[in-house]
Amino acid sequence: MEGNEQYRQRHDLPDDVATAAEALVPAVTEVLEQLRLAGPTTEDDVRAALESLGLASVQTRSGAGIAFGAAAPEGGYVFGAVEADAVTIEVGGVIMDGGCLPAQ
Repeated sequence: MEGNEQYRQRHDLPDDVATAAEALVPAVTEVLEQLRLAGPTTEDDVRAALESLGLASVQTRSGAGIAFGAAAPEGGYVFGAVEADAVTIEVGGVIMDGGCLPAQ
């Protein structure tokens, strides 16, 4: 079963790329937290908020919350979710099968 999940693993980022992407986390957290607190949030809201911060190739997916992934300007990806009670954000490389969010 472990082999079936390898496509979800992320490539490592060089230190300088990881540092640049991690520098975006406070701004991304702030803008997404404002959306979350404002009320019902849509995929379009999340996409527009991330693009306003200079992130590109934004992917979103609705479910229990709104999962998102976006390419950082210096490389790497910022990804996570906007849920009813919290915003979660991580930084990492592309997943093994390409892109930022794994296929469902």
